[in-house]
Amino acid sequence: MKGFFRYDGYLWKIMTVIMYVVGLNLLFLLCCVPILTIGASNTAMYAVLLRYQQGEEPDILRGFFRAFRDNFGKSTLIWILMLILAGTLGLNYYFLHQNQIPAAAWIRVLLNLILIALIALWVYVFPAIACFENSVKGYLVYCISLAAAKLPAIVIPLRNRTR
Repeated sequence: MKGFFRYDGYLWKIMTVIMYVVGLNLLFLLCCVPILTIGASNTAMYAVLLRYQQGEEPDILRGFFRAFRDNFGKSTLIWILMLILAGTLGLNYYFLHQNQIPAAAWIRVLLNLILIALIALWVYVFPAIACFENSVKGYLVYCISLAAAKLPAIVIPLRNRTR
């Protein structure tokens, strides 16, 4: 208990990690203000957190903006494609709800499958951009195949898993 409040103590290490994550999240929120930069900001946050998790203690500000600049083109393009797809899905849901179409149930099932694929892609694509160097098509193919391989883990609720 004597060393608990020292600079090299346990409490100091915990507070350092908390402040590191809080500062990184504030940078993420600041860079997400224009909606089009959410993808690049998300990728930059993952890149800095990955380096921190690997044992490095990178400078948050410089590391974040370096990763933001390096991955801006690919991340923004993928984010815009995902926004367009989400907007198209939203319009399709709206028109299905407004019009009485006999096959609307089957179309909703198809739209829900596309929505699940979009959400799975969103979960995997930005960390992949932060970790690997590839083309936009390569990222999309890799993340869709990864999501398909991990589909049971995505679909099965957490309460049914064994501990």
